[in-house]
Amino acid sequence: MGVRLGQFYPIHDFFGRTEELRFGNVKSRQNIRATWTGEFRAPNMGEWYLSGAEVAAYKARADLSDSYHIARLCRTKTITVETSDNDT
Repeated sequence: MGVRLGQFYPIHDFFGRTEELRFGNVKSRQNIRATWTGEFRAPNMGEWYLSGAEVAAYKARADLSDSYHIARLCRTKTITVETSDNDT
């Protein structure tokens, strides 16, 4: 599975003070996801990046030397859509 623009990925790392200030005290990260910025480079400390066979977001705890897909966090909203094959 590759990284694509416009795709949302789960967060598999801790929320720090920066994220709490931006999103509030989020007990459940269910509606917070990461999306690719289009950049591919070594993340700086505190930046989010995408990695893994099943892609997820992680926060760089130090400046990294390897290149990764850089991500940003965003709030999402889950919408349930029902469809029917009936013509009536």
